Amino acid sequence: PSARRRCRARARLPRPPNAMAAGEDEAVHDVVLHLYDLSQGMARTMSAALLGRQIEGIWHTGVVVHGVEWYFGGGVQRGAPGRTPYGAPVRAIPLGKTALDAQVLADYMRDLSGKYTPASYSLLRNNCNNFCDEVSSFLVGKGIPEFITGLPADVLQTPMGQMLAPMIENMERQARTQGGGDVGLGLGQGFGAAAAAAAAPTATAAHPAATAAIAVAADPQPTYGKGDTVWYTPSEGERVAATVVGVYVDDPPPYFTIKGAFGERQTVAKRLAPRDPQTDARTAAAEAAQRRADDSAKKKAAHKKAVAEEFAKIMAEGGRTPNEAAAEAVKKVRQRQRAQQGAA
Repeated sequence: PSARRRCRARARLPRPPNAMAAGEDEAVHDVVLHLYDLSQGMARTMSAALLGRQIEGIWHTGVVVHGVEWYFGGGVQRGAPGRTPYGAPVRAIPLGKTALDAQVLADYMRDLSGKYTPASYSLLRNNCNNFCDEVSSFLVGKGIPEFITGLPADVLQTPMGQMLAPMIENMERQARTQGGGDVGLGLGQGFGAAAAAAAAPTATAAHPAATAAIAVAADPQPTYGKGDTVWYTPSEGERVAATVVGVYVDDPPPYFTIKGAFGERQTVAKRLAPRDPQTDARTAAAEAAQRRADDSAKKKAAHKKAVAEEFAKIMAEGGRTPNEAAAEAVKKVRQRQRAQQGAA
């Protein structure tokens, strides 16, 4: 069976009786996201000149669970938390808890290793943050914060981002041709202690395009507090109503946990907009008026169709002029409508 099916099968096994008797919570393993700035602070000082907008960092991420940090760089890699080739994390973001044990996760990583390879790495479309987002969804049922995963597309929409995209892709092709990418602590090295001694490039060498573009744009000072109702606009789709349930402003960029019909997720201020009661009331009134107009138009169309059908039947019977047939058709349709309203 595939590694993914083995993961599912093992995840369904009952917990040991002694653990259940002790009343342990089933989700016992903390899952934390390590956030690294590959620019080592240079993005904050140089981004305005390079990109035409201020950014806070060029992010690399790793998922820490079971005392191991997993990340993607030249393949699926693992190492001691905070001791990967990327230096010290600038932030540790709690993602939640998981009941999956280390063996289940190892099987899952072997399954992912076919998707996240040196040849498949793309700074724009298949990078370390995409990997961590997928792993987080597997472990805790939700991805990593959107301010990390959502901004490559935003940056590429800027004129400078569009100019840089071909250059980045060309650099990636050259790196793959030359066998570039992280050496790290990878699956190909068997997860063993010997892998820890493998040579690893610096963060900027591991990502040759790191200084080029993809990063997190600085947000304005947060204007939202816990309990505020807001409009949330995702990367794709129309805005939806949400409530702010968490505010995190200690480290840049500020971000928020919001909750709505879509569930709970983390995002940044640029994707939120305040909900003004007066504006909401006007919007609701306009939407209600539009619904009434649509209903009226549907009723008129249905009435017109019914009269036309009745008129055709009367004319087929013969003995009436078109004017007489039209008047009788209208009369019959109105009688049926009154009868239906009375029955309702």
